[in-house]
Amino acid sequence: MSTDRATFEIWQDGMCVASSSGPREDAQREALHYAAVYGQDGPVELREVRKAKEDK
Repeated sequence: MSTDRATFEIWQDGMCVASSSGPREDAQREALHYAAVYGQDGPVELREVRKAKEDK
């Protein structure tokens, strides 16, 4: 299992309705589950949150 961490958000009707953070594979699996659940109510968008590295 990868130690790479990630954050995913589920968006519906212009609002973030759920998010998942943690080890990439776990966070993605959980986000896909949320997308399936919220997708029953209408179209959803799965977004991966990426933060720019700060210059030091």
